[in-house]
Amino acid sequence: MLTVGDTLPSSTLRTMGSQGPETLESQSFFAHKRVVLFGVPGAFTPGCTRHHLPGYAELYPRFQALNIDLIACVANNDVFVMDNWAEHHQVKGKILMLSDDGTWRDTLNMRIDLSAAGLGIRIRRFAAILDNNIIQYIGVETGKDIQLSAAETLLAFLEKTPS
Repeated sequence: MLTVGDTLPSSTLRTMGSQGPETLESQSFFAHKRVVLFGVPGAFTPGCTRHHLPGYAELYPRFQALNIDLIACVANNDVFVMDNWAEHHQVKGKILMLSDDGTWRDTLNMRIDLSAAGLGIRIRRFAAILDNNIIQYIGVETGKDIQLSAAETLLAFLEKTPS
């Protein structure tokens, strides 16, 4: 599992661009940026939709005020679902939606089996603060609560940590 001080592993992810699906290489894309990255088990699932994503959307201006260059969300949904989720919550231009085919999830050691809920293998709920790909904060949830990866938790960390 990743810890503070680790370099974020690289992977190819997908996002929706103006001309359709695009790929990006995570390490070069996040280079030279302060990034809030959060992972969710699934777009449109209850906890992710009602609590996790809305917190980041609501606090977006405060993250910007603390010199965060980018807020990104990653899930094991396809790029079309992630784009639709962003549109549904009106976060396009605020939160970059990233689709992972499971490769990055496994590299990050963030695999969780949600087959009992009908979701299969997904990415574990987590959040991280990156500075030039170096992890400054990481919170990985182990249960159903959204505490360590909540927007409010990351904002509080940033407010007491110099930029």
